[in-house]
Amino acid sequence: MAEIKRSKWDLSEVFSGDLESEFGRLESLVAIFQTGRSDLTEDILPERFTEILEAYEEINTGFWILEKWAALKYAEDTRFSAIVANVDNFIAAQEGAIYFFDLWLMGLSQENFGRLVARVPSYQQALEKIRRYRETSLSEDAERAIKIKNATGFLALGGIREEITSRFTYLDKKGKRITQSDVTGLLCDDKGKVRAKTAKALYGNFEKKAPLLGRIFITRMRDWYNEKVILRGFSSPISAQNLINYVSDEASETVLATCREMAPSVFQRFFSLKKRLCKIGEEMTYADIYAPPRKVSHDEIGFSRNIEELIKSFASFSLQAAQWVREVFEKGHVHSLDTPYKSAESSCTGFPKGIFPYITSEFSDFLSEVGTPAHELGHLVQHLLSYQGQSVLKHDPSLPLSEVGSTFFEMLHTDRLMGMTEGNKVLKREILINQLDEAYQNLMNMPFFVIFEKEAFDRIMSPEAQQLKIFPISITDYLENNLEMF
Repeated sequence: MAEIKRSKWDLSEVFSGDLESEFGRLESLVAIFQTGRSDLTEDILPERFTEILEAYEEINTGFWILEKWAALKYAEDTRFSAIVANVDNFIAAQEGAIYFFDLWLMGLSQENFGRLVARVPSYQQALEKIRRYRETSLSEDAERAIKIKNATGFLALGGIREEITSRFTYLDKKGKRITQSDVTGLLCDDKGKVRAKTAKALYGNFEKKAPLLGRIFITRMRDWYNEKVILRGFSSPISAQNLINYVSDEASETVLATCREMAPSVFQRFFSLKKRLCKIGEEMTYADIYAPPRKVSHDEIGFSRNIEELIKSFASFSLQAAQWVREVFEKGHVHSLDTPYKSAESSCTGFPKGIFPYITSEFSDFLSEVGTPAHELGHLVQHLLSYQGQSVLKHDPSLPLSEVGSTFFEMLHTDRLMGMTEGNKVLKREILINQLDEAYQNLMNMPFFVIFEKEAFDRIMSPEAQQLKIFPISITDYLENNLEMF
């Protein structure tokens, strides 16, 4: 069996044609679809409704593939932002041109909707997903304008922010320029001075760009508030995201309150223990969050063996899952190299119509540092299972649901590693600490950032901030919230 090596992915299976030609093909499909608008009446025949729905699905499949291809190109090299902008603008305009179907579907009575969906029961959940927005939808002209606005405003600003931060570079000891991912790894150095110097360098670049990055953040927050609360009538900014995630406002608030309540009892104890194990001085700083214990196992086994261990863990649950993990590497669908301008975000992107998923992540050579790749490979299994025989309309699970399978496989791999550490207390301790570091990042750091965002919305939209009497928010507010965990 061939050795799995680090490599850059090949995106030709997703899309390899001429972009303008594909735009023309999709525009033709949209034009044909628009001719069926007059057939969308209360007494439309189920057979005709099915034809229109299949055309709608074909168009959205084309949008999905183009959008994901552009996102993968950008993940590969953030200098491809022009491609993303071009695709986003095109899709926004074309989605607006067919949005009359969504509005018509939302306006159907429940009885008539039931009559039509009885013809296509496998589409029921997808169609009900569209109808969930009927209380907050606007006129067709307004919806078309918002889609274009988002492509050139809200989404574009997020891309600009990513492009700015991904181009940060640093000098190593020899004066050679290195990327942010290289520097971030030094936050796990066992020497406190190295961690402190690394944190200063990392945050220094952000500090230099603070006015610009802060303005981007505030502008996007105001944009979200104006659209979701003022125009669409959501009760709060987070309510809009809750609807997207299939989570009630009550459930969301309960989760955030529970995280805030449990943080002191769990993570204060963990960081207190970590401070002792890592022999950190009197005060623990943010530079010490990912510090390793002083006694390290030196568990560097290399990329290839690390992947084989991941495959064995997946095989302990399902041989099919393990085969899929091996296959994604063999197909060249993994970007595991640390290349200049590569996005720091890890992701697994699934596709319909038989296209195997694509993964980008940072892959460590250390046995105890594979939580993130295991997580993304868990998404791989979920995508392949949920996409079997499904279309883009029927797939696309909500964010909370999509994290279940990935977290399961991450835990599965950790359990197997723990079983391999018999007699090696140092390695076992490293694995446990790394898992708790991951738990801090995913289970606490993220909820506390949501808490920060909620407070930021209140301040940014306050009368004082609107009149420019105060600068509404700063990183200090975020850090003060996080102090509850230390």
